[in-house]
Amino acid sequence: MTIADGTPPVVGRGTRLRQVVEALGRAAPSVVLLNVPAGMGQTTFLGALATAATDEGWRVVHADADGEFTVARDTRPDAFAKRLRDALDVAEPSAITGGTRDFAVDASTQRPVQDPVLEALREHRDRWLLLLDGFRPSPTFAAWFRDTFVGDLLAHGRAAVVVADTDSALEPFATLPHERVTLGALDRDEVRDLFRALAPTTEPPLTAEEIEQYTEASVWRPDVVGALYRLLTLPMRPGQRSLVPTV
Repeated sequence: MTIADGTPPVVGRGTRLRQVVEALGRAAPSVVLLNVPAGMGQTTFLGALATAATDEGWRVVHADADGEFTVARDTRPDAFAKRLRDALDVAEPSAITGGTRDFAVDASTQRPVQDPVLEALREHRDRWLLLLDGFRPSPTFAAWFRDTFVGDLLAHGRAAVVVADTDSALEPFATLPHERVTLGALDRDEVRDLFRALAPTTEPPLTAEEIEQYTEASVWRPDVVGALYRLLTLPMRPGQRSLVPTV
């Protein structure tokens, strides 16, 4: 369970993680709305989901050189489209700018040329997953994203989108078929198991009472789990008598 850089393992989210992965694995195209109250580990959970989805064979678009994919009030469809196109290595012309229903025409046949992103999804076996770490769009972007982007891309069945934010921010998706998952309290048993695993490694070893105290202090505070993990796994300094904090 120890991680070299001191980063705590993702704990307390096993059930929710499995729920999202199972939703993504269903035959129907998926939109998963991840309702996350402030401070409940949204970004950490999405990182764990990216790893789990990759292990399940998804091609995950989570972050690029500009950071995690998010949508803010000033996010424009064309800029969002370019980031996504670059992340997917889809050639010009833009797959999304102007709406994915605007197809070019092949001059030799006068037949519509398929949108590059949709063509890529149809031709390649890879399933791809877009993780949005926050969705606070302008009304114009919200309408475009819901009606054009999600509608066209998910119609091809090889894509899924997970949108993570507070419940009110997810309202633009209320009319779409979707799965809604709420990140509430951490799973108490998972948190307790973490501290039980660490108990013999501390000096002095954690008592059963301390394990319960740490568990109670952590189930609604993912940041506390991380802080305690880092503290309890620090190497002992010469002459140091205890790493056990007071809760």
